[in-house]
Amino acid sequence: MLSPATVIGSDPATFFSLVVCALVIGLAVLVIKYLRRTSRLGVSAISPDNLVRSSKPVLTEAEARFFCSLEKAVEGQYLVWPQLPLWTFIDVRSNHAGATAAFTNRINLKRVDFTLVDRRTFTVWKAIELDDRTHQRLDRQRRDAFVETVLKQAGVQLVRIPAARAYDTQAIRRQLGMNGTDVNDRTLAEAL
Repeated sequence: MLSPATVIGSDPATFFSLVVCALVIGLAVLVIKYLRRTSRLGVSAISPDNLVRSSKPVLTEAEARFFCSLEKAVEGQYLVWPQLPLWTFIDVRSNHAGATAAFTNRINLKRVDFTLVDRRTFTVWKAIELDDRTHQRLDRQRRDAFVETVLKQAGVQLVRIPAARAYDTQAIRRQLGMNGTDVNDRTLAEAL
């Protein structure tokens, strides 16, 4: 039988191996205890009971009104996707993994109100922000400037449209640059 004095006095590699083994076993015991406790307590151990969970609409009433008008304006030429997070259509690359992760974290929770998505390539053609009075707040202006810079660097045009009670589909088409032009911004006469 090995005594502690024998183990400590023996080869340092053997002693180190025993210490690592003891730590791994101890950690495994703690994880098993935690998992058993969590499974006995159920979901409440992970999610407190004082949180209220309920479904809510994806769009506000104002956004829903604009969405309907926008769909009419694009006449099926593009898919209209609301509330699209930037990370879903902005590719971030760097030789430095930390820089990629840091930037991705900055855009993770940022969304644009609407995107017009090409039906063939499923890429974003234009992003649309519906500007209501919240865009006048300083924190919102900083957020808007950041999002606009990211989109510009990615080659995605951002169109800002003031919020209104009602929308004219032809006015929306003009704001989007869709009157008399095709996808490549050529006039229809040039395209033919």
